[in-house]
Amino acid sequence: MDVFTSFRKLATLHPTETVVIQNNKNIIFTELLDLSEKVAAGLKQDGIKKGDRISIHVGNKIELLATYYACLKIGAIFVPINLKISANEAKKLIQHSSSRLYIGDAIRFHEMDKEIESCPTIEKKWIIDLSHSDENHHTRSWDNVISNVVPDDADDRHTDEIASLFYTSGTTGQPKGIVYSQQTLVDALNLTQATINPTLKKTNNKKNVIVSLVDLASPWSILITLAAIQKGYTVLLLPESNINELVELLKKKNIAWIAGTPSNFQAVINVAEKQNAPLNLSDTVCVVGGDVCGTELSQRFLSCFGSRLQSSYGQTELGGPVMYHHDLCAFNEPSIGWALPSVKFRIESTSSEGKGELFILTPAKAVGIWNGHDIDWFPSERWLATGDIVQQAPDGHLIFIGRRKEQIKIEGYPVYPVEIEQTLIQHQDIFAAVAFSVPDTFSGERIIALVQTASDNTPSAENLSEFLSHHIANYKQPSEYLFVQDIALATMGKISRRKLSNQYEQLKNQAIKYITVSTQA
Repeated sequence: MDVFTSFRKLATLHPTETVVIQNNKNIIFTELLDLSEKVAAGLKQDGIKKGDRISIHVGNKIELLATYYACLKIGAIFVPINLKISANEAKKLIQHSSSRLYIGDAIRFHEMDKEIESCPTIEKKWIIDLSHSDENHHTRSWDNVISNVVPDDADDRHTDEIASLFYTSGTTGQPKGIVYSQQTLVDALNLTQATINPTLKKTNNKKNVIVSLVDLASPWSILITLAAIQKGYTVLLLPESNINELVELLKKKNIAWIAGTPSNFQAVINVAEKQNAPLNLSDTVCVVGGDVCGTELSQRFLSCFGSRLQSSYGQTELGGPVMYHHDLCAFNEPSIGWALPSVKFRIESTSSEGKGELFILTPAKAVGIWNGHDIDWFPSERWLATGDIVQQAPDGHLIFIGRRKEQIKIEGYPVYPVEIEQTLIQHQDIFAAVAFSVPDTFSGERIIALVQTASDNTPSAENLSEFLSHHIANYKQPSEYLFVQDIALATMGKISRRKLSNQYEQLKNQAIKYITVSTQA
């Protein structure tokens, strides 16, 4: 059964049950289904057909969830746009996907309207909370669109049809569009459901409430939300991962299950400590994903809240989660756990200790990569190299050793040093740059830039931030700059980012100038 059919069946069986909570408002199945049907009708009215791409740039709103269901109903391909990227980066993804329609909210639209207007394939735009005075033939308010449609009951979906296009960075740091079919989503949701395991007992016949601290534009958060609804839980939509609001909610009522990145859970600790808010989360299942969770964080979370962090490991190209660990506090080293049902793995070891790269064969098969015009199809049975080095413990769980390549992860988001370096050297005062990372307890890793200036003029922190903000997302920007006389001498003529990370303190002491930049959004 495809995802939309499954959702509609649930809505028919439980029409008055709460499915989503947003802004303290309970939204029942009938309301979400009705909105999804109207969006689907609006898409068809605007000429959207099967296989057409739709770029969606919306925060955590019920409209976003309804749009996903609407696309799944009519066979349109939804293309979520990461909320953290810059306007120029968003423009590149919209152009690469050849989207015909852009759906956004007024704040983001006004921030990047020039970039959207310059995308040649975009024919129309739907904008949530758009003033009627800003409407024209090509740009319409969301309310205007859905108020003038008549939903239909037409059903013509096949599980081999393309459902979504998820952009992630490739090995060069360039966007890579991972293509899911309707069947990929079905299988991915089955795997995701295996990781949603609240233990809190229901009271007064109310359903358990789950929440993802990751924006609903993220593939993992999309899978969590759709899987939770299929499994009969109520989804709490926070306004773009508002940790302060979450802590206030946790003071007042129990949330059964929470998912987030390591930095999300670190932020919960920080806010609770700042507010001096004692919280007992011993009955709340807290699942960390998006990046490997360090033992220091899991132990501190247990100490603060009485909750033992669990972990979900996966990648977009893997079709969602593939490994799971039920208790990260049980071991003294980072672990990604055991394989989920129907997932196979192997370790290609090159050492006597059994350490090697992890390969995965998963039932949730991404079908290919979008090349800007069409799909480059994957083989049907494909072992995927994860790029992660692991070692299997005697009890079978996989110990995380490190990453084969030099990808940096900031709050769960992949960052590639070459992208930062190529951007920095476009600055008129920078001759050369090397980016690397050092461990950071909040964001997982912190980006450091080793910089050689082109003249005696050293750019300021404000100048660098202003320059980079036009080219790359805030989370990709270095938090520290080490200015050196000669990069070739500083790196001994050969760049090893791992070596630079190990020599960070030495490089810092030898730098001509050292500046720090706040990269918090």
